[in-house]
Amino acid sequence: MLMPRTGRSVSATKMYHVMIRGNNKETVFKTHRDKRKFMRIIEESEIRTGEKVEVYAYCIMLNHAHFLLRGDLEYVSKFMKEIETTYALYYNFNRDRVGHVFQGRYKSEPVEDEIYFWTCFLYIHDNPVKAGIVVKKGEYPYSSKLEYINQQCDIIHRRAMLMYNKKFGIMSRNKTLAERRKNAIIMDLEEDMKIQKVEVVKYYIRVFIKMQNIESGHMLIHTPALRKEFIEFVNSKVEISKNEIIRILKEL
Repeated sequence: MLMPRTGRSVSATKMYHVMIRGNNKETVFKTHRDKRKFMRIIEESEIRTGEKVEVYAYCIMLNHAHFLLRGDLEYVSKFMKEIETTYALYYNFNRDRVGHVFQGRYKSEPVEDEIYFWTCFLYIHDNPVKAGIVVKKGEYPYSSKLEYINQQCDIIHRRAMLMYNKKFGIMSRNKTLAERRKNAIIMDLEEDMKIQKVEVVKYYIRVFIKMQNIESGHMLIHTPALRKEFIEFVNSKVEISKNEIIRILKEL
């Protein structure tokens, strides 16, 4: 029996973090030509929406791509369907293949506050550095970071550039943003999500040890009462299940 599709969460700000990935985790943006073609498709599709979808950030990796988009969910869905379909036709034609290029529906997450917007913004641009492709974010030609550095709106919307110029310098020094970045769990590939969660738990172990004046993490991991209190503490901060926290603690 087929399960019904779950509805997407609607953002009150009309801002969404969106991710697509290759089918079966395949590398679908293999060459420079592929990435440049996908960028042209994004740009052309954005123009065709007639200002109904605005691109605020993007990053095209080897087997997935991230976006920060603003628009009504209806138009965001149409926009994503168009760029996926158009690229799939190009990709299959050039490789004499048939079948799905992208895995299922695109993933989306509403971005409801300014701190989370800038957290996602920075995370998206960090992808090539995190993957070891480049040393500095501005060196990667297939993300919006280069557009912001060059002050040139090729794909990103002009309102995105205005927001960046007005707010980024201030927000990059914001203590709340710095704190959020330490323990943010941003939508990504499953393997990257696991890495994020491990780092978040490690961070809160350090915080908890300091709060409780515990000598070491060993006592936290092997004392049931402390472990239970720690799990409740983490759950009050971020969305990581009890079983995931226990698994991570056992693996440390």
